[in-house]
Amino acid sequence: MEDVKTAIQGAISSKTESIRDVVLKDGDLCVYVDFSNEDPSPLTLEDLALARTGSITDAILELKDYDGLWETITVDFGEAGHITNNRADVDSNGFGRYFLNENFKLQ
Repeated sequence: MEDVKTAIQGAISSKTESIRDVVLKDGDLCVYVDFSNEDPSPLTLEDLALARTGSITDAILELKDYDGLWETITVDFGEAGHITNNRADVDSNGFGRYFLNENFKLQ
């Protein structure tokens, strides 16, 4: 999981956010993000979570060697909630693979 941790470091604001852990369990690749010290104004924490999920999952989807390990990718923001994406929802274009933002739902 060190490759995943390294790949996603650039997907967060390193001054006020941190990747606490990356865990693979039962086909769920879960990224734990701490942005409790973040002030997203004028955005909301939900807006920030949606943006970070896109950046984090885009970085993970570049690591094709991990494709066979996960069925879902969950980005967990602690008390703010989490967003889960399924392998079936991966889309692609000329720039790479990604999850459609309209499928992101903070739960």
